[in-house]
Order: sequence, then C-alpha cells, then structure tokens
Amino acid sequence: MAHLFIDAIWWLLPLRICDQCRMKLTAGLYADPRTAGWPLVQSPIYPMTAATCYIIVCFNARRLAQPLPIFRLRPLLLFYNFMMVLLSCYMTYEVMIVY
Repeated sequence: MAHLFIDAIWWLLPLRICDQCRMKLTAGLYADPRTAGWPLVQSPIYPMTAATCYIIVCFNARRLAQPLPIFRLRPLLLFYNFMMVLLSCYMTYEVMIVY
C-alpha cells in the first residue's frame, strides 16, 4: 500500500524542493531577527554569488597567473620553518618546566 502512495506522489517531489528553495530565497520573510544587521546574511544570494566567483577563479587560476613572474619563496620558507622549529623547542621547554 505504501508503494502505491509513493508512486502516486513522486511527481510532487520537485514541486516541494522548489517551494523550499523559494522560501529560502525569500529569506527576508523567514530571517532570524538577531542577524538583521549582519552583512551578507539577509539573503542566500550573496554567499552563493561569492562561492560561485571563488569557484570560477579557482578553475581559471592557472590561466590568470600564467603571465605573472614566478615567486622565489625558498628563502622565506627556510626562515619560516626555522622559526617554527625554534618555537616548538621553546614550547617543549616550557612544558618540561611545568611538569
């Protein structure tokens, strides 16, 4: 019997999903009043637009960066790694003193 019920209403699923999307896109009517002054939370359009732009830039990053000069980061990375080793040694020393 449940199988017949599911077969009878399977076509309603897209309508239900569209209805939920419409409710979410009209977020001003259903928004949380505590977030009324926050930027980018009045509607899901803003974060969706930002995420879409980010994905487009990620897929086109190689083409966009091709004419730029190559960065030489080896000296900076060596300095950073050396400082992290010193910091780790200092934190280990401090833990040894406490315990």
